[in-house]
Amino acid sequence: MRKFLGERGAKERILDFDTGKVTSAIRENVGRLLHQKAASFRPEVIHRASVAAAPMAAWVRAMVDYSTILDSISPLNCQLQLLEKNQREGEEQLRALKKKLKQIDAAVEDLRQEFSQKCKEAERLKDILAKAENELSKACDLLAKLSSEKTRWAQDTEKIETSNRLLPKWTLVSAAFMTYIAKETEDVRQQYFKKVV
Repeated sequence: MRKFLGERGAKERILDFDTGKVTSAIRENVGRLLHQKAASFRPEVIHRASVAAAPMAAWVRAMVDYSTILDSISPLNCQLQLLEKNQREGEEQLRALKKKLKQIDAAVEDLRQEFSQKCKEAERLKDILAKAENELSKACDLLAKLSSEKTRWAQDTEKIETSNRLLPKWTLVSAAFMTYIAKETEDVRQQYFKKVV
C-alpha cells in the first residue's frame, strides 16, 4: 500500500479509476482479501499503521460496494443506454420529419399560391369567354338581321333591274303620250294607258 501511494501519479490514478472495468472476478478476489484480512482493514488498525492508508482502505471498501451495486443494476443500465439510444434516434427522426414537414408545408404553400393564381386566371378567362359569347350572340343576331336585309336588298335590286330594263320602254311611252295624247281628254288617255300596260 505504501509502495502504491509512493508512486508518482497515484492520486490521479485513484481519481481517474473506472469502476466499470471492475469484473466480478476482481471484485470476488478483493472481497475475499477484505474478508480474510478483516482485522487489517479496521480503521483503528490502519490508522496506527499509516494515516494516509486509512482513507485508502475506506475507498477500496466503497469501490467494492459500488461495483457490486453497479453489477446489480447493469441490466437497468443496459436498458437505459438502449432507451437513450432509441431517444436519440427518435429525436433525429423527429428532426428529419420536422425538416420534411417544413419542406412539405413550403411546397403546399407554393401550390396554394399557384392554385390561387390559376383560379384568378380561370375567372379572368371565364369573363373573357362570357364577353366573347355575348359578342357572338350579338353577331349571330346581326347576321340574322343582315340575312333578312339581304333578302330585302335582293328584292329591291330585282325591282330596280326590272325598272332599268323597262326604263327605255317607259321613256318611249312617256314621249308618245306627251307628243300624241297630251291634247286628248283624261278618259282617252286612261284607255291608251291600259292598252300599253
